[in-house]
Amino acid sequence: MASSSTAQILPVELWQRQVRPPLPPPDHAPLAPMRLLSPRELEIAALVADGMANKEIGLTLGISHWTVSAHLRRIFIKLEIGRRIDLCLLYRGTEADRPAHGRS
Repeated sequence: MASSSTAQILPVELWQRQVRPPLPPPDHAPLAPMRLLSPRELEIAALVADGMANKEIGLTLGISHWTVSAHLRRIFIKLEIGRRIDLCLLYRGTEADRPAHGRS
């Protein structure tokens, strides 16, 4: 029995992914750890933060999902993180990573 992760992407879905507008830049300067990443790693981090799976990222960038995995391993090592959600939080610079306004 094939798992849902091996399901084929329909041509319409592929087209929608290809014409998806690029992510806007974060509304803040990149956090210091993000400066450690190469331009390609930043591109992949942005797509992960947008909620894309490795296969989707690979299709979007025209690379193998295995190559995406290799980039993510290097990103995780450089940023000293172990989960995709940690990457999302770092990329987006969520309120959890910043001091709350009006609080000490």
